[in-house]
Amino acid sequence: MRKPYPDRPDGAGRVPVENFDVATMLLRMGDGAFGAIAVSRCAWGRKGRIQLQIFGSRGAIVFDQERFNEVQVYLAEGSLADQGFRTVLMGPAHAPYDRFVPAPGHQMGFNDLKIAEAHEFLNRIAGKPSRTIDFDAGLAIERVIHAAARSAEEGRWVATS
Repeated sequence: MRKPYPDRPDGAGRVPVENFDVATMLLRMGDGAFGAIAVSRCAWGRKGRIQLQIFGSRGAIVFDQERFNEVQVYLAEGSLADQGFRTVLMGPAHAPYDRFVPAPGHQMGFNDLKIAEAHEFLNRIAGKPSRTIDFDAGLAIERVIHAAARSAEEGRWVATS
């Protein structure tokens, strides 16, 4: 496995590249479902974008952090001429946005997200129900990351279990 660039500009000189700027992972689930993850730290024109696209047998949903308060929804129903993605502006009718957004059309910001994360973290510490990732979930994520690296090194599928 070779890094695409051995070094990069840094001010007046160059520094060694210690990790990959771009990675793609193919996923095959135990139930036959599949997926793909693509990440890039150097995509031109992007400002910390995180985009999730989920495609199912009855439609799709897309979340793009650069358009933080919207989701794109596609329902595979009705006439083909009328099908397409529609934009849903998140608001008080969509939990947990309702905790931050006082009325439709107002937006939740990045700082609001940090408050929500801190709230969940403090709930976890206090032993209350929380939506944070626990140790077991974190370990499962680490196993996937290490399996992906091993798969790239060995050029074959690697199981996580």
